[in-house]
Amino acid sequence: MSPFVRFEHVIVRKLGKKTLLKRVPILPLAVLVAQKIYAQDDGDACAFKWSPVSAVVGVLAKAF
Repeated sequence: MSPFVRFEHVIVRKLGKKTLLKRVPILPLAVLVAQKIYAQDDGDACAFKWSPVSAVVGVLAKAF
């Protein structure tokens, strides 16, 4: 089980807030890259293994 599953609701809630995203200096391209990398489930390319959570992938896409 991915360690992110336990925090799925926190991640979705924070990234789903437009006001929070407007206050934080984050580039839209960084959000897109994060979404693409997270959705790939390419744990072989790094030291961590994960299974993408669809709610997190969706909120990242919406945040972009």
